[in-house]
Amino acid sequence: MVSGANSSKYIMTVKLKINKTAGWDEYGKYGLGELRHMGNYSIKFDDDGVIFDTKNIKIVNVVEK
Repeated sequence: MVSGANSSKYIMTVKLKINKTAGWDEYGKYGLGELRHMGNYSIKFDDDGVIFDTKNIKIVNVVEK
């Protein structure tokens, strides 16, 4: 599990719908709107990423620390 937060009261498990993902190369050439228009669902940056539409994120479980 990857967390972008340093501290949180909750831990969420999620499912991501990702059919097409852009990477560093595409991100360097195109804007975010262009990447979405090209059919990308997300951008993957090494160990991090961006999901364009929250409809593609499904919360599976939430646990309070």
